[in-house]
Amino acid sequence: MLLIFEIDRSFADRLGELIHCINFVSEDIIAVNLLHEHLHVTLADTSEHASIIKKIEELIQQFRTSPLQEKVLSESRARETFSGEEELYDSGLLKKYGNGLVRLQGKAVELAHFFDAKFRRIALDLGAVEFSYPVLLPVETLKKTGYVNSSPQYLLFVSKLVENTDIFAGLTDAIDNGTIASLCCSPKHALSPSACFHCYADLSNQKLPSPYVITLKQSVFRNEGRLNFNQIGRLMDYNVREIVFLGDQNYVLEIRHKIVNAVSRFLEDIGLQGKLNIAYDPFVIPMMQRYKKIQLRDEMKLELRLSLGKEKDLAAASFNVHGESFSSTFNITIQDIDVVTSGCVGFGLERWVIAFLCQFGVDPSKWPEIVTNELIKEVNQPVYL
Repeated sequence: MLLIFEIDRSFADRLGELIHCINFVSEDIIAVNLLHEHLHVTLADTSEHASIIKKIEELIQQFRTSPLQEKVLSESRARETFSGEEELYDSGLLKKYGNGLVRLQGKAVELAHFFDAKFRRIALDLGAVEFSYPVLLPVETLKKTGYVNSSPQYLLFVSKLVENTDIFAGLTDAIDNGTIASLCCSPKHALSPSACFHCYADLSNQKLPSPYVITLKQSVFRNEGRLNFNQIGRLMDYNVREIVFLGDQNYVLEIRHKIVNAVSRFLEDIGLQGKLNIAYDPFVIPMMQRYKKIQLRDEMKLELRLSLGKEKDLAAASFNVHGESFSSTFNITIQDIDVVTSGCVGFGLERWVIAFLCQFGVDPSKWPEIVTNELIKEVNQPVYL
């Protein structure tokens, strides 16, 4: 069944965001396409058409009546040429395994290490303590963060089989028949959708002697939606270098400002093109839409978008302040500070690699010398074999 919705141009710059939201409305949505000024939504024949139509119309109305404009704070010089997605895959540096799953190889892996080392250095220069956490996050901790209410569409839960030998013996048939969920326990863990959540749980009910900075490298997992993985870099499983900081409001804003400045200088040094925006999170739940305006008004979220082409870019870093939301929820206090606030910065490492390859190509001989010199240093480490 094909549904057609008229779209006006009042939110033309947010049509990609609208389509992203519509793709989560129902599993019965097969495809969403924009043709001229109409959205064509294809549904499965067995779907509940009336309910889906109502939800889509409500989303369109919310976008129409709640105009939002991200403000560009800075933008680097535009590039003239880019490598396309197919060139990246053909080179072998990047391989797609399915929706949201990619692997890096060779020089692409070296680039990921290069970027991670630079961002880790920024954190350590701020006095950060480095941690390593598991990817599994207890469901109760996840619930406490508020993510279950704000962004449930991204969640991926982890379960185990019911402990029963008959169930173990029938697992292969259940996989073949698509009934494996019936053999599993209710999940007690989720794959962490945000690298900072473990930090707040770790500091729960503690009184810190002074403002605190943490850094970690973490695998992060998000279900971007089965119809939303068509853009390169939109991943289900990816690596993040995270910096988390706690203190009073002035301290948190100062740390974010220092990190933004450091990253801006790094971009200039290596010649990567991008722009820094005051941004908001792409909430899907209708009741969460008003928080987008709050995030823009209070400049809670800054986003660095790196260019993939002349008219295409990708969010590669997010610079966030949270107010008291996590420090209060997890009862984190600091000596001599009445109101403790927090912030975090996350760098999506695969996205930095992808943007770099799109801008500089897949031939390392054409990469900036400042980058290749660092890669050579890494290769020339002592050998113990």
